[in-house]
Amino acid sequence: MADANGAAQAAQTPTMKIRSQYVKDLSFENIAAQKQVANATQPEIKVGVNLDAKKRTDTDFEVVMSIEVRANAGEEPIFLMEMDYAGLFFIENVPQEQLHPFLMIECPRMLFPFVRRIVGRDP
Repeated sequence: MADANGAAQAAQTPTMKIRSQYVKDLSFENIAAQKQVANATQPEIKVGVNLDAKKRTDTDFEVVMSIEVRANAGEEPIFLMEMDYAGLFFIENVPQEQLHPFLMIECPRMLFPFVRRIVGRDP
């Protein structure tokens, strides 16, 4: 009987798989170059992150990380980068009361290394 119970528990184990991930929208505005301004001042960089999740089917969800990076030197803008990076996730056996935190924490945690690689700069 323990084997049947163990199989039932294994069938109820939460499952998550990344079906795909992609850049949904990307915009980069190089304001300093457009104005032909050279600034030797260390820029102030501000990063903003927003999350959104949408149900596609009973087991498929799209999670979108919206990233905004602004750089200013004093009052002068240097650049603005905005990106929406999305992942399509297969999720099953997650209790309904835990689904929202799962979508807003675990799914973005899986996407973040790829977002960082696109937005960041390797030394």
